[in-house]
Amino acid sequence: MDIVRILLKHQLENNKGASFVIIPTGNKLITPNDYLNWINYVPSHFSIDEILNKNAGELSEEEIKILSFLQKENQVKPYFKNFVSSEEKTTSSSALVVYDYMKSISINKYADIKLTKEEREECINIVNKIDSDDIETSIEIFSSTASKGKDYYIIYLLKRRLYSIRMSRSDKELNAQLQSNLGMEYRKQRIFHI
Repeated sequence: MDIVRILLKHQLENNKGASFVIIPTGNKLITPNDYLNWINYVPSHFSIDEILNKNAGELSEEEIKILSFLQKENQVKPYFKNFVSSEEKTTSSSALVVYDYMKSISINKYADIKLTKEEREECINIVNKIDSDDIETSIEIFSSTASKGKDYYIIYLLKRRLYSIRMSRSDKELNAQLQSNLGMEYRKQRIFHI
């Protein structure tokens, strides 16, 4: 049961506006605009012109998969465009279509489909070379110049890494606070038991 979808649907049905801005993906940083970037990106290795010049009987299984995938993207693209660009996106009925699509395919899956293995490895190498203190700045830089799948994947990897660092810091801060509280509790017990 997807409680977020149920709440979203309820909000839309009652004209309360949709509070959905990002999909709860574990890193909570992936937006509909991120998906629209991937939807708009058609990699050169898909060789669309070649595929479209073939008769249906000449298409390979892989080419049929590519066309089917692009067809699905073309079906959801108007909903994403409406949701991302609309002043009233919080009340947009596009929200459910956008939400469902984002839940159906991860950014990692997009990278697997639209990037070559070499491109994915190159992105991972670039991200691994970026110092932890420079991640936010790197996200801004890549976001301002992003134009292809590799850029989008680098941004995703950087956001995921930043989220992981923040969660690690939060865990450490929480543990430190717990240890401090335990220490104070121990001192209180010693004072009252003397």
